Amino acid sequence: MSVCLTGGTVTGALLRTGASGRRIEVDTQGLRTYDGNGRNRIRINTGSDSGVASIVFNGSGGGYAGEINAYQNNGLTLYSDNLIIGSNNTGNPISIQGAATFAGPVRFNSSVSGINLSMSEVSGLSAILSSLQSQIDSLRSSYNSHTHSVTLPTHNHGNSANQNWGGTFTSGGPR
Repeated sequence: MSVCLTGGTVTGALLRTGASGRRIEVDTQGLRTYDGNGRNRIRINTGSDSGVASIVFNGSGGGYAGEINAYQNNGLTLYSDNLIIGSNNTGNPISIQGAATFAGPVRFNSSVSGINLSMSEVSGLSAILSSLQSQIDSLRSSYNSHTHSVTLPTHNHGNSANQNWGGTFTSGGPR
């Protein structure tokens, strides 16, 4: 049976493109898409009591794959257990604009360019540099206070006037 509606307003509990299988459903909770096996693949929530609107994605097996959430404070979050953001066009790479905070470890699998960091911005580096400076200072102190002594006997090569040139001589000391 085919029904055609023209103009006006339709108010109802559920609007759907089919009773089963591949379809789209819309109601007061939002919009949902289903695949040919009747599994919910995408859900767009119109909002919640806490003001969060979201798009939730499910994998082909029906399990949770990830979500995008929009909050009242203009925040936007993107979540998934395995999130990949990519570009198939290396001539037009992905850009992140503005300040970025990484709340976990960061690993680069290739070269990195265009990053300017001061030593104080690298986490843990100040402790390493402090320890290294302490070791350098200790070595410098040891080097500056280190001395050697050499004792040479007095001999005159047959000239009795040359008898006072031998003795103990010190090298090194403060620089």
